[in-house]
Amino acid sequence: MDKRFTFNEDVKNYDEWRPTYCKELYNDIIQYSELNQNKKAMEVGIGTGQATMPFSTIS
Repeated sequence: MDKRFTFNEDVKNYDEWRPTYCKELYNDIIQYSELNQNKKAMEVGIGTGQATMPFSTIS
C-alpha cells in the first residue's frame, strides 16, 4: 500500500488530535514576513488546512 495516499482516510482523527498553534505565532509570522493582502503566499502540504485559515484572513 502506498502510504502517500492514505491521509484522506484518517482526516477526522488527524484534525482532532493535531495540536493547534497559538494566535501569537501567526501574528509573528505575518509581521516578520510583512504579509498583507497585496502579497501572495503559497502553502505547500496544507493537510486539513488548519494552519491556512489565519493567513487567508489577512486584511
